[in-house]
Amino acid sequence: MRKSINYWVHLFPLFNDIIDNYKDAYGGAIWERACPTILNDSLIDESLKNSPNNKKICIQAMFYLSDISAIKNELLRETACIYFYYWICHNIQNISNVQDIKNNYDAFLKVFKANVKGHPTYICENQMDGIMDEDLAILKDINGMYKKYDRNNWSNMNYNKNDFYQAAIRTINKINEKIETKDTLSCETTKNTISQIPNSCKSSIFFPVIITMMYTKFGSWLDVVILRRTNEMNNISEEIKRMQGNDREISITRNIRHNILYNAQKF
Repeated sequence: MRKSINYWVHLFPLFNDIIDNYKDAYGGAIWERACPTILNDSLIDESLKNSPNNKKICIQAMFYLSDISAIKNELLRETACIYFYYWICHNIQNISNVQDIKNNYDAFLKVFKANVKGHPTYICENQMDGIMDEDLAILKDINGMYKKYDRNNWSNMNYNKNDFYQAAIRTINKINEKIETKDTLSCETTKNTISQIPNSCKSSIFFPVIITMMYTKFGSWLDVVILRRTNEMNNISEEIKRMQGNDREISITRNIRHNILYNAQKF
């Protein structure tokens, strides 16, 4: 059964932190030398070859795939791969359609295996089979919202946060509108109709997720990241409430339940 992106999206910040560690990396002795050759590989899609930042993307991607190849927990492993797909979508400038994303995703996985000793047996194989194309629009909206969020300056009293709040409000309203439309079309219809429409009821986005930290060697690290992200997102949601006023509080509360702010309170 195909899953909605809501099943994974609240864990995206964990993997954003991993890949961001290599944003300014130059690859050292390995990927600095390997990426020019990789980018000329016939497997690499033209959209990446023609991107002005292609070497930087290649280095980040290779480091990221190396890191996530050690993950054993199934949910974290799935999310790591879904996030990589999302990251490709919004970081290769010449991406123009879904096929471009899939081509680059598959190429990175194949090239990584070919360039790593021991050829990892599992690197995101078959993880994209369950992704729905409609989720890409949701991811694009969320990505646009977070481009307005500057974690480094957030606590600065002089930092203007209005751009982020307005982007968040637009994203929240847009996604809630889609959810309400889907509910109207499916949850209130007959059982037979509901069974034909994937992810039709509100409950589908409340899928309970429990991660036992001892399952992964990243447990203590995840604890710290989740706690930090929870505190950050709680502060953001409270400030958005104040901006919108009492008449919009119900909408914001729904947003927190939908994890649109990457809220990690489920833990």
